[in-house]
Amino acid sequence: MNDKQDHINTIFIPVNFILHADKQHVLIKLLKKYTPLSHVDLANLLNLSAEKLLSVSEKKDFLNARDAEKLAKYFCIFCGS
Repeated sequence: MNDKQDHINTIFIPVNFILHADKQHVLIKLLKKYTPLSHVDLANLLNLSAEKLLSVSEKKDFLNARDAEKLAKYFCIFCGS
């Protein structure tokens, strides 16, 4: 594989990972651990209910595709990517 293909693969693998329903709780836990945001603050930032976000972080529920994308985008912004 050439360098261009390697770069493309490294972009798409993390996006698929962070949008996957089984990984949403990991993103929420990382954001809670490494930012000063509470569940309520993070929910407000993402325009979600705090109950829904708590339920997802406890692996009892999942975000829909639109909300998962918002979470993923915020996570990428937080990480600086």
